[in-house]
Amino acid sequence: MLFYLLRGDFGDRKTALRIRNEHIEVDKLGETTDRPFDSEVNLFIISPELRGMGYGKKLMDRYIEFCKENELHSAFLWTDIGGSVKIYV
Repeated sequence: MLFYLLRGDFGDRKTALRIRNEHIEVDKLGETTDRPFDSEVNLFIISPELRGMGYGKKLMDRYIEFCKENELHSAFLWTDIGGSVKIYV
């Protein structure tokens, strides 16, 4: 993934790297949870020009279907209040 960040595939490199580094720190917190989980949503990003077109919902629906097909009963998701919460519910 770092390759794609450096190449600029996720937008402004400086911003993308900052967000990635923040994500790594938050992910470390998730590893300290005492509740086991079968799956994890990690760095769910929709390109700004594609937002509002239903792609986020489609990706989340596919993820949920994957979990069902593979009998994964629990998932772990980190997000913040700035995220598009309606994708996840």
